[in-house]
Amino acid sequence: MFTRIATILTIGFLLAVVSPIALAQDPILLLDANLDDDAGDGWTNEGTAGGVVPTGDGKPDWERDAGPGGTAAYTSTECNHNFSTADDELDGRPQLSVSSWSIESVVKHNGESVDTAEGGGEHHLLGFQDQGWPPNNWILYRFELGDPPNLSSGDLRLTVAAAGSGGVDNNQHLFPIGGLPFQTWATLTTTFNNDDGVMTTYVNGEMTSEFETIQVYDPAIALDVIGIFLAPGDNPCRGFNGSIAKVAMWDRVIGADEIGGGITAVEAGGKLATTWSRLKSE
Repeated sequence: MFTRIATILTIGFLLAVVSPIALAQDPILLLDANLDDDAGDGWTNEGTAGGVVPTGDGKPDWERDAGPGGTAAYTSTECNHNFSTADDELDGRPQLSVSSWSIESVVKHNGESVDTAEGGGEHHLLGFQDQGWPPNNWILYRFELGDPPNLSSGDLRLTVAAAGSGGVDNNQHLFPIGGLPFQTWATLTTTFNNDDGVMTTYVNGEMTSEFETIQVYDPAIALDVIGIFLAPGDNPCRGFNGSIAKVAMWDRVIGADEIGGGITAVEAGGKLATTWSRLKSE
C-alpha cells in the first residue's frame, strides 16, 4: 500500500515538473533532437501524424549537448544541410492537415548565412506547404536581409498563403513578426485561428506581433514539412545558419499557458521532459 501511494506521488511530482510540455501534448508534428540521434537518414516525427522528415543533400550535425540546458540539437554548418520533404515521390513523410494551427520551434540563430560567397543572405528558417508548385497552402518563416545584403538579419517575416483566401495572389500574405536574438536559444511560437484569421507570434512567451489576416486553411489540403534549415532552390547556401532543438505543430490554437514553454520545460525538467515526451509518443 505504501509503495503504491509513493508511486502515485512520484508520478504526480514528475507531471508537475514537466507541466509546460504536458499542457501542450498531442502535437501532430513533434521533431525533438533529444529523441533522435545521428544514425538515421531523417528526423523522426514523434507527433500523431507520424512519418519521417528526410535528410536533404547533407544532414545537419546532431550534437548531444548543444541544446538549451545541455540537451541535444541539430546544427547546420554547410550549404544544403537540411531536412526536406520537397520531393513529391517520397513516401512515409508526415502529412499535416490543419485549419487552425500553432507552430513552436526552439532555435539558436548563429549569425550570417553559411556561405555568403554564393550571393549570401540568410533566407528561410522553416517551411510547410502542400506538394507541387504553385502550392495551395503554405507557412514559411523567412529572414529579412541585413546591411550589407550578404549578412542575415535577426528579423523574421512569416509568409502565409491559403487556397481558401485566394492563394498567393491575395495581396496579404507576408507579415513582419519580430526578431530572434543572436547566439541565444529562443522559443518561437505562432498561433493561427482559422475562424477569425488572427495570427499571433511570441518569442520566449512574449507577444511580438498580432495580425488579422484573410487566410483560410483547408484541412483537406495536407501540408508537408518542406524544409528545416531551408534554402531557396536557386541558392543552396542561403539556409538558416543555426541550431534547432525542437519543432512542433498542433492542429489547434494552443492555450496561453502552453505558449513559449519549449525552453522552460527542457531546462527546468532536464531529461524528465524528454522522458515525458517519449512516453506520450509510445
